[in-house]
Amino acid sequence: MRVAVFTVISIFFILTAESGFAQKIKYKDLFPILDSKNYAQGEPMLRAFLADPKNEAAPNANLQMAYILEMRADKLNVISDSTALMKTADSAAIAFQKAKILITSKELKKNDEYYQSFYRRDLRTGEFGIKLTDVQLELDTKIEKFRLVSKKTGELAGTLPRLEKVYTESNNLYTSFTEKFESINELALSTNELIKADLKLLIDNGDEIEFLVDKIQDMVAEHPKADYNANIQVNSIENFSEDGVSGFNIYEGNYKFWDYKGFAKDLLKSVDGEIGEFKMALIEQDKDFLNKLAVVERAETLMRAPVISDELQTQIQKFDPEGLPANVLRFRALEIAFKNIELVDEDSAYVTKQLRKVDTLYSIINQLETIFSKINARNTEKEKQKYLEYVKAIFNRSTQVNKYVAEKETWLLNRKNLLDQSFEYWSEINKWGVGEDFRIPLFTPETLEGYEWNYLSKMVEEQDDYSMNCFGYILNESPYKGYVARVSSSRQIDWIDQFDLKSTSAEALTTSYDYKILPSEDDRFTFSLGYEDGINPPTYRYFCYQKEGGKIWDHEFEFETSPFNVKFNDLTKETIIYLNDPDNIPDGEELKYIVIDRAGKVRK
Repeated sequence: MRVAVFTVISIFFILTAESGFAQKIKYKDLFPILDSKNYAQGEPMLRAFLADPKNEAAPNANLQMAYILEMRADKLNVISDSTALMKTADSAAIAFQKAKILITSKELKKNDEYYQSFYRRDLRTGEFGIKLTDVQLELDTKIEKFRLVSKKTGELAGTLPRLEKVYTESNNLYTSFTEKFESINELALSTNELIKADLKLLIDNGDEIEFLVDKIQDMVAEHPKADYNANIQVNSIENFSEDGVSGFNIYEGNYKFWDYKGFAKDLLKSVDGEIGEFKMALIEQDKDFLNKLAVVERAETLMRAPVISDELQTQIQKFDPEGLPANVLRFRALEIAFKNIELVDEDSAYVTKQLRKVDTLYSIINQLETIFSKINARNTEKEKQKYLEYVKAIFNRSTQVNKYVAEKETWLLNRKNLLDQSFEYWSEINKWGVGEDFRIPLFTPETLEGYEWNYLSKMVEEQDDYSMNCFGYILNESPYKGYVARVSSSRQIDWIDQFDLKSTSAEALTTSYDYKILPSEDDRFTFSLGYEDGINPPTYRYFCYQKEGGKIWDHEFEFETSPFNVKFNDLTKETIIYLNDPDNIPDGEELKYIVIDRAGKVRK
């Protein structure tokens, strides 16, 4: 029956509450709702009840409001709801304090049904009842608890924003580094006093973050709610472009910090240590190269091409392989080598050496052009900021760097043009042997499309004294002719001997002749000329001349296949032409050879 009455009363008060509490609320009807902790329905009515000046001092109504505030405080998080918790806990403490003052013995006797939760057995008398001291003791405990919660939460509420501000400042500062610089090495090389100040700020912030985190952990450990554990995870920055850029929500509780302090300390150590040493080494190396360059440019002496020290090479590869100083050093080293070779006074009559010199200079100029393109492709202003000390020590002013680049571009263009002219000049001379009233080609002329000319210089390199006897073809005459000639390094013809060739095919001669210098006596010159015309068996002609001129002998043979080898017998002074391999003669076959003695007689 009581349950039914309670339900009717509850429905009545709900309806009246929803209609703006049109009728006065009676507390005896409201209490069952509050006692059942149905605060969603009871709190609005309780507030309306206490809003009436006649009810504002109602003891149990104030106690129930304290319970509601306690329930709210218990649901709030120490960290994420710190501000709300501080205010709610303070309100709860005040509410319990007010209730304590209002609840008297008279109140307990008059309205004991409201205080059944305090119903206790007296340990002294054994009787059951409600004692004011028990009520006050419990309320004092709650007052003390929520005052402490409010105090400790207030301390947290003041500390957390500071931690958030400092950490966010560090995160933003580090992120700005990753946006401005492509790598940690670029940042280290670009570090100036302003960046150092930022790095020191990261260290100072790191110290404060550590202090604040310790403080928060202590606060949480002492907090009455004891429902929170501040877990700390410090992550080192390993990848400059990826690590450290993400922030974290300080109110989530699990602190995942990036170690900006450690990053800044390591970077400053590198800047003041190995990076500083690297920059000084670049300066010293370049000064040394500049001194060598000055010596070469004054044409004082020849020197070996300088090289960058192994230690500096290692540092360059580690910190900045394609930086301005590294490429300038590479350019200077090759520039010194180039000018050094230019100083070499080769015999102007020695065509092959002149061509070799031009080829070597071409090779160097190509390397110089490659390096210059790298210098020119770099962001010069950015490079000058990275290497302020280097620029000041080597170029004096930053504008001189741009001037240097422009000058080297002009120098490379001029040198390339001079090389082109020199190559054209010596290549033309290299084609001809010149007599008093005639000249002969020292190459296989390009009479057929697609065939390369066979320059004399391809043969000369086999000669120790670079003053050789040589042969060539004259393909613009019929019958086709060959010649033997002694030609000096300046392409002057000392003597010449022409002869007819048994060939009817210019193409066969162009593509299939075989010329070899043969072993001979010191005062003689012996060689063989073999060729095919595509119809007859291979023809080989063997010549022997005195070195000062005059033919001693020559013989011509037709072989089914090319000879295996030709040797000279120092004891008998005979030239031996082996037609098969003397060391690998199949069973049933004989050694085949031809012998030409010193006088030119042939025996088989």
